[in-house]
Amino acid sequence: MIRTTATAAILCFGVATSASAALLDFQILGLGDVGSPTADIPRASLISEGESLFVGAGPYGPRSICAYTPTEGDKGTCANDLEIVFDDPIKNLTFDQGRWNEGDLIDITALLDGEVVGTYTIDSEEKKVDLSAIGPITSLVFDDQSEVSGVAYANFKFDVMSVPLPAGLALMLGGLGFLGAVRRRQ
Repeated sequence: MIRTTATAAILCFGVATSASAALLDFQILGLGDVGSPTADIPRASLISEGESLFVGAGPYGPRSICAYTPTEGDKGTCANDLEIVFDDPIKNLTFDQGRWNEGDLIDITALLDGEVVGTYTIDSEEKKVDLSAIGPITSLVFDDQSEVSGVAYANFKFDVMSVPLPAGLALMLGGLGFLGAVRRRQ
């Protein structure tokens, strides 16, 4: 009986998870060339293999980001690799892609603590990318093999996974208290 109660308390604490809806807000970086290949925003860090990051590229305006390299004149290219590292594990990820042109090809790798948990390829004008079947995820790597201008990404929506400590902790402490009471009687 004692072992059963303690085991149940520990299992409930370890297995209980919840999720809260979230999105990535690139507008905090300002519009245009960010001036740096890395940036921290609420819920994630961004790492560009290009010279910089660019907010506002493509049809989604300030909700979009791309790994950017400036070229002569006002134009630049988004045909660079990008990595997004989330602060906490996420699930149910969806986002949009824009500026796709014939010849653009992007392989996306979803990782959980460095281990591959899924892949997706952008090779058409399909706007919505749905990775909700893959999860949990702690980072995304966009391997841009584009021959043209590259792609911008926008409207990242996901659920942040977390362990609800108040309920799980109370259950575990109750089980440990019960064990202490039984041991004290002996």
